[in-house]
Amino acid sequence: MSENGFSHGGRPASAGDWRTSSRCEPNGDCVEVRFTALTGADVRDSKNRGLGGLSFRQTAWTRFLGTVGDR
Repeated sequence: MSENGFSHGGRPASAGDWRTSSRCEPNGDCVEVRFTALTGADVRDSKNRGLGGLSFRQTAWTRFLGTVGDR
């Protein structure tokens, strides 16, 4: 597992690589995230990758991680 609870196949993830949450459900329900210089963080559903996703500015993503990390 790397920073922020996301893993990338045991190797360090670089900007632009999609990472899968380490807290996926056994049935495969999961989210993926990638970090980009343009948006900050992009998030998508791992089962429906072609449907698009959400983009967050870096400050919003950092706040979100801080909030869910406290739970």
